[in-house]
Amino acid sequence: MHPEIDPADLEPTKPDHVYPDQDYEMTPEEMAELDADIAAADEDIRMGRVFPLEEALAEARRTYRIAG
Repeated sequence: MHPEIDPADLEPTKPDHVYPDQDYEMTPEEMAELDADIAAADEDIRMGRVFPLEEALAEARRTYRIAG
């Protein structure tokens, strides 16, 4: 290895993939982002902004035809 390269710089700081048998603790920032996403999804459900899968698929098909 080149002497100017520190092997520690080549090691990932966090895993790209975490498997069920591995422990991984979320950072406070990751936890806050997840909490915000969950709260936004809950609000969408309460306000009726979530629609059935069939409607979502139809919308995706229309969008694809327009974009394609």
